[in-house]
Amino acid sequence: MNNKKPLILIIDDDQNFIEIFSAKLTQAGCAIEYAIGGEQGIKLARELQPALILMDVEMPSVNGVQALSIMKDDPSLKNIKIAFLTSYGEKERTEEWQDEKVAREVGAIDYIRKTDDLNSVVEEVKGILAR
Repeated sequence: MNNKKPLILIIDDDQNFIEIFSAKLTQAGCAIEYAIGGEQGIKLARELQPALILMDVEMPSVNGVQALSIMKDDPSLKNIKIAFLTSYGEKERTEEWQDEKVAREVGAIDYIRKTDDLNSVVEEVKGILAR
């Protein structure tokens, strides 16, 4: 059995979220690296070749959709699993469906809603890694 920890790259512009989420995923047995913003995230993705990228959609300069498009056009990155992180709070079911539809249309494997229940978010990440 392979006991190697899966490497997850978190790309977000919220340092507090990165710290909290990184700690939770580390406790769950993942290796974590992070980038502040899309430009740094693309560079680190090329360097690290992570098992999964969790990327915020709303970031200044290069946003998540733009960064995903650049990564999908890069032969060295196009096969990496990428899931979008979406904003805090509950939204209408219609908006949630639209988030999922947009994520899939631009090439993300999934989208994860940032919530206060980090245990459920960790379970979603584990499910994505298992695919």
